[in-house]
Amino acid sequence: MSDSSLKKTLHIVFKYVSNILSWTLFVVLSLCCAFLIYYFIAMNIYARKGPGYEPEIAIYTIISGSMEPEIKVYDMIVDKKVRKPEDLKVGDVVSYNSTKLKPGEKISVTHKIIAIQEINGEYVFTTKGINNPTKDEYPVYFEDITGKVIFKIPQLGKVQFLLASKMGYLICILIPAIIIILKNTVKLIRLLKLEERFPNNILFMPIKPPQKLLTLKGYEKPFEKIEIKKQNIEEPVEIKEEKTLEEIYEELKKLSNKNKL
Repeated sequence: MSDSSLKKTLHIVFKYVSNILSWTLFVVLSLCCAFLIYYFIAMNIYARKGPGYEPEIAIYTIISGSMEPEIKVYDMIVDKKVRKPEDLKVGDVVSYNSTKLKPGEKISVTHKIIAIQEINGEYVFTTKGINNPTKDEYPVYFEDITGKVIFKIPQLGKVQFLLASKMGYLICILIPAIIIILKNTVKLIRLLKLEERFPNNILFMPIKPPQKLLTLKGYEKPFEKIEIKKQNIEEPVEIKEEKTLEEIYEELKKLSNKNKL
């Protein structure tokens, strides 16, 4: 394989892979954007209407080591809403709201269920942090549980904290936005300079020159016509309505020799 064909093959492969990666990234970002919109709306509804209106899917970033090594600090967990207390069992990791850790303040806790009791027809759950020496001091009731952990994304919370910081905002949002604005400004300036140089021209892509179809003797079907492109020809060629293939070839050869001279 020659160097030119190798470069061409590599270029095609690179372009193909780039297209796949670009579309994959676009789909992922679109899904993330759709989920964030849903989550924002669902959390606003929950904030206004309270218990019973928890979102179907909730996301939390772990900020304590009580569940290590199973769930580490800065891991992001995804919770699914639980419809019935019977759907929970010992060993499930749940998130619940507690107002007893700090009076007057609702704190979200993610711990593992170690015992379930039914008292006077009401389910009472005992929870514990894996890394804690003792179980949680206060019992957990079903109405306090906001969801069951279905999976975790390791260390993704660091990205959240980075974006929430001033430095993260500067690096991830402000600087890329400035770069995009500058690039578009440079493009606009170039277009304005072209317009000054060519005030009577429209700055669009060139239109493909018209093409003429010539019928060969003995052939009448449209797909059996020869297509002659009148491109890069300084002088027009007068061609009769019907010509043989040999006649057309000779005229084009004469024209080519004339242009070389």
